[in-house]
Amino acid sequence: RQTANLTDTRQIVIAMGPYGLPTRILADKMNSYLTFVSAETSFAKKKLGHIDPITMNNVYNFRFLHKDTAIYGITGYPLEATDSPVIHNEGYRKHGMNAVYIPIRSDSIEETLRFADELDIKGLSVTVPHKESVIDHLSQILAFDFLGKFQDFPLTTF
Repeated sequence: RQTANLTDTRQIVIAMGPYGLPTRILADKMNSYLTFVSAETSFAKKKLGHIDPITMNNVYNFRFLHKDTAIYGITGYPLEATDSPVIHNEGYRKHGMNAVYIPIRSDSIEETLRFADELDIKGLSVTVPHKESVIDHLSQILAFDFLGKFQDFPLTTF
């Protein structure tokens, strides 16, 4: 919220820890002058929520992201096992779409929805532990998996 008003000065916006990964990937959208990455072989990278420059470019298409890039994501906790960003971002790249799919780690669905509202995130995939708690925030349920659990929704349904 605070970064939207920081357009007249140069600042570096980086949230630390595993919750801060979106601020590194979305530096331009957050009016950050630059972002920070760690060496690909860094022991602390995963534990601290850092990202290496190869992943930043090859998975998240960082060099092509700008203020008009549509943001989608997956939310839950933990998100270490998900391949969703790799799969979605490869599809966006293949089809020439100006979009990025990012992990949004959160302890509650309410945190994710506030973050999504601030950044105009267009849609989310929802995983544990938020699959059930998100239902209370929807005006309609659009898709279920074969077990009857909620999967994805566009954020325009609130």
